This record gives sequence, structure tokens and C-alpha cells, in this order.
Amino acid sequence: MREHLLKWLPDKVLILIAGRHPLKGTWLLSPSWRERILPLPIQHLNREDSFDYLQRCGFSQVEQMEKMWFQSKGHPLALSLMAATQSASGPSVRETGMNWFHDIAALWLKEVPSETLRKLVEAASVLRQFNQEMLTYLLEDEVATDLFESLTRLSFVQQSERGWKIHDLMREAIGRLLKERSPNQYRHFIERCAFYYANAILEKSRKTNISLEVTELFHYVEDYSLRALKHMAINEKYYWEPLTDSTLADAQAYVEARMRSRKSSSYKRIDPDSGMEIRIDLTVEESTFMIRDVDIRAFHEMDSRSVQLLRSEEGEVVAIAVLVPLHAGTLSRLGEDPVFRPFLAHLAPSERNKLETTPDRPAGWFMRSLDTQDITDPTIIAEEIRLINSYMCTGGIFVISPLPR
Repeated sequence: MREHLLKWLPDKVLILIAGRHPLKGTWLLSPSWRERILPLPIQHLNREDSFDYLQRCGFSQVEQMEKMWFQSKGHPLALSLMAATQSASGPSVRETGMNWFHDIAALWLKEVPSETLRKLVEAASVLRQFNQEMLTYLLEDEVATDLFESLTRLSFVQQSERGWKIHDLMREAIGRLLKERSPNQYRHFIERCAFYYANAILEKSRKTNISLEVTELFHYVEDYSLRALKHMAINEKYYWEPLTDSTLADAQAYVEARMRSRKSSSYKRIDPDSGMEIRIDLTVEESTFMIRDVDIRAFHEMDSRSVQLLRSEEGEVVAIAVLVPLHAGTLSRLGEDPVFRPFLAHLAPSERNKLETTPDRPAGWFMRSLDTQDITDPTIIAEEIRLINSYMCTGGIFVISPLPR
């Protein structure tokens, strides 16, 4: 097509080439072709677009569409398979089983030519991110370099910040099939993953920040509610930044908007591993419990490291975290805080003296507030959990105290 058709077409003709693999090789090596190519990666459908598609397929029940969007993560192929395998008026996704997972896995596994490579895919699907060393540990057998390179060339394998990862939907589909077919093998892999990160934590303890390892360990040992909350999270959609004098107005505007728009909130999540459902309901009063009566300016002036803002890709503030470093410069002012005061009052003198450190070496952190404008956004929840883990794993103590009622 490139050599015998496209180059003879008129200049104003627009060519659309679609597929799972991006154009590469000669397409990109040639400057004349490279400057004419515009890659357009197709993203997952958001909730609104997924509902629009499902309604066009004849679905109308909000709860049923919610579950279909949640289980498919908005992946277009998965969503279309789900719509095709169940009646719009039939039972819910949870009741009809997850046969569409088998269809997804079967389509992708056509790329895997050998049983040896398939076993490697199954092992990699248990890990959220992997490299050659981790797979060798998991399989308890040396993974040949040429076999590992064959794995990383598969279309559903993507490079990540710490190695490679299998596409989330494919990882879940393969993991589910492995769990059904070989439950003991699956359980053994999960235990090996937990031991891998537990050992990494022990080796790095007191030497460096271990928040990454702790986050990964939680993935294999945490309860179903945390898995359900983080299941739909999308990486790199939001970012944390420290509050500065120039962004103080943004933080105060966020607090004011939250107090004006107080309303009850409710959402449901399903644990992808166990199928258990959790539901969280917040009253109007509870919805702003973590931001009410919080003086952002006062905490910022107490220590400029105290307040973190979570921003969206568009720059909007969508959450605020108040985590105050504990040292001699903050203790006296924290003693007046109604949340921290009970903790400080019950400390023995020797324990309080340990908190009287210099500002450059805090004895720990006090989490005063963690508030989000949308508790139904799983990515925000995942970012908040990641932030908490990072503070908990920096050394020192981490203080959380119940709010006074």
C-alpha cells in the first residue's frame, strides 16, 4: 500500500489506517513519510460515552450500564462484546458471569504463538508491572532474553515507568482465566508477588523511600474494598503539587466551592477479584466533614509543606490534602488544633520531646484533612491512597486523629 498505492494518490486525499499496532519501521524511518503521519491513539470511553453507546444498543437501566462500564473500564472492544453477549432487558453483568472476558483473552492470545510464551504471559498478568528479573523470581526459573523480548513485542504489552505492563483489561482477563483453570498456581503466583515486594521493603527499609513497594504489596494483600476503589483508576490523569503563595487563592476558592455545593453522595464499586460489592453513602454533613473549618492559609503559614493540591490535566483543583510536618516549629501551633490536641495531650513528656526536631528533619507527619470534590472518581481515590502511602513510608510517625463531632 505504501509503495504502490498511497504515494500515487492526490495530495488532498486523507488516508485513515486503523489497527492495534501503531505504524513503525519504514513508515517512521523515512522522513518524508514520518512528517505526513499523525498518530491518533483511541482512548477508553468515559462514563458518558459508554452510556451513550449502550443506550444505542438498547440498554436503559442505569445500574446495568454502570456495571458494564465499570467491568469493561470503557474499553471499546470489551464494551461491545458485553453488549452483544447479554440482552438489554436481561440479568446484570454480575449475574450472567464474565464470559466476555474469555472472548477478549482469546482475541489477544492469537498473537501468542507458543505454549512457553503463553505461560510467560500468564505470569506477567499477575504482576501490575514487570521486568525480566521479576518474572524469573515469580516462575522460579531463568527467563531467556529472547523469550522476554518476544513478550514485550506483543501488542497488549506496554512499556511503563518501571519496566513493562500488560494492558489492564488483558491482564485482568488472563488472570481470571488462570484463576479458574489453575487456582493453586494462581494463588502461588500471588504469594510469590507478595513475598517479592515484602523482601524489597525489608531490604530498602531505613535506606530510601519505600512507598512504591508498599503500594504494590497492598495490591496483593489488601482487602476487597481497596481493590474495588482503585480498580477503575487511570494513570497520569491528575498530579499533586505543593501549595504556594501564588496558588493560595485557588485553594481557598476550592474550599468555598465545596462548602457552597454541599450535597449527599453515594456510589458502588465491585471488587474485580472476589466480585463483592461495596457501597459508600455520605450525608450532606459528612460530604464536607474533612474540609469544614480547615484554615488553609493558617496551615500554609505554619509550614509551607503542609498543603498539597491535586489538579486535573486542565489545571482544576479537584482535591486538597493537609499533611503537617511535625517539628519544633509546628508543635506549639498544632497544640491549638482541635483534632491534633487530644493526641498531643496524651503523649508522655519523653515522647513529645522526640517530636521537637528541626524543621529540615521532621519527626513525622500529621494528616489533618484529605478532601475531594468527587468521591465517585476512582482515579482521585487512587491518587489519594498513593499520596498517603508516600508519607507513611518516609520514616518517622504518621498521625491521624478522629475529627471532633
